[in-house]
Amino acid sequence: MSATPSVTRLFTSYEYDEKDRQIKTVLPDGSFQFAEFEISNGEAVSYSTGPLGNVSVQKTDSHGNIIGQNSSFATDGVNGKNHFCTSSTR
Repeated sequence: MSATPSVTRLFTSYEYDEKDRQIKTVLPDGSFQFAEFEISNGEAVSYSTGPLGNVSVQKTDSHGNIIGQNSSFATDGVNGKNHFCTSSTR
């Protein structure tokens, strides 16, 4: 007689804010990822925090173009920064 294998079901769940932006992700291992949003100096700024405490910041202009990114890694203290130039003519 053979044993029936057991199945573990793993799920990822999501939470959204009133503007339908994803603000929280619960991963199958129970860890969390968070996102926050704000407008600063006419730029949309989003902050993402991963399960290990790493933080990424992304800035976009009024057209949705990425104009800057910054990452901070909590585990080793290394920081990375990227700046993007946008053209005023399209």
